[in-house]
Amino acid sequence: DQLSFQKTISQSLALDTEFDTTWMIIGDVEANINQDSAAAIEAYRKALELVPGNCTVQHVVGSLQIQQSQWAGAITDLEGALEYCAASSNAWDMYRMLAVAYFYQGEQAEALEMANQALLLVPEDQRSVIEQLIAAIQQQAPTELVPGASPVPTPEPAPDSSVPVTP
Repeated sequence: DQLSFQKTISQSLALDTEFDTTWMIIGDVEANINQDSAAAIEAYRKALELVPGNCTVQHVVGSLQIQQSQWAGAITDLEGALEYCAASSNAWDMYRMLAVAYFYQGEQAEALEMANQALLLVPEDQRSVIEQLIAAIQQQAPTELVPGASPVPTPEPAPDSSVPVTP
């Protein structure tokens, strides 16, 4: 329950405010239970301050920022994630989200470049998603970037890259 969680987190923070896993757990709860993206991003940022270069956390923060239409921040975090983990099995999804963020920031050429990078890395079962993304970018059709989306996309991270980020 929420009270037990708060007590446990308080105890963890009392013992060590620099335990990054505590901040990741807080981020997970804020994102998944409380549905508070801003609070989740704040908690994940504290984890990143403690362990810079955690590409999983940066990937999730970038995803949350896209869901909040925070394109520039998403680009920064997703590019940071790729800098540290270019060989990650989720790199294709980071490129996919970068394509969406660049597109909505008005940078079509960069969006297409990122989508093409995603296409090079995407697992076969997700290939059609990237092909649709590329077609939408080429047609400059923002509402088509995410199937069923209204004017602003809220793409979900790949199934194996979604929140929670805690070990």
